[in-house]
Amino acid sequence: MITFLVIALITFALLSWVAYMYLWWKKDQGVPETPLTLADAQRSAEQGARLARRGWYQAQIQTQKAASWVQQKAGRAFFTIFPDAKEAFTKKDELAGFSHGPSSYFLRSISEREEKKRVVRRKKTSETTGVEI
Repeated sequence: MITFLVIALITFALLSWVAYMYLWWKKDQGVPETPLTLADAQRSAEQGARLARRGWYQAQIQTQKAASWVQQKAGRAFFTIFPDAKEAFTKKDELAGFSHGPSSYFLRSISEREEKKRVVRRKKTSETTGVEI
């Protein structure tokens, strides 16, 4: 948090210095000062918001790319250091080789999550039909 505040303060100081130098240069060149209108301020605010949004999304994309690159390099380094670990991390299909037989029936039965409703069979009686048997 302190680091962010220090960086923000330094950035603000640099931007203020650049703006002051620009205004001073304009005054030396004899450029007349024009007052800032509300429309100009709104347009600048909208452009700044768009620029900030684009910068934010670009930073997210670059961060994801960098993270995936680091993850890939770390994985390669891990498997270089521990070559026997490749077997443990290979993806395996639990249902491979069980296309028929009792094992495949069992695996299919536990993989289906739908609960089937049992049909209750009742014996016909004279009370339910209204007809005496």
